[in-house]
Amino acid sequence: MLKAKISFINKPGDLVVREVEVPDPAPDQVLIKVKVAGICGSDLECYEGKSAEGRFDLGPYTMGHEWSGQVIKIGKCVKI
Repeated sequence: MLKAKISFINKPGDLVVREVEVPDPAPDQVLIKVKVAGICGSDLECYEGKSAEGRFDLGPYTMGHEWSGQVIKIGKCVKI
């Protein structure tokens, strides 16, 4: 099984990096190996506790939504 290092914010000011197992993609999904990710101003505000966007009530929050990468696995129903 593949593993990835992912950052999680548990609450404002509490950021940890964990290595987690990455599941295979579902039949209608692709798995992308992220090469670069950007952290925007709203992510920084979540870390600083200045924004309601960080959904800490749902569990650890992972920042970053501007990313680029390479497709490394394709689900069996994905058409290319």
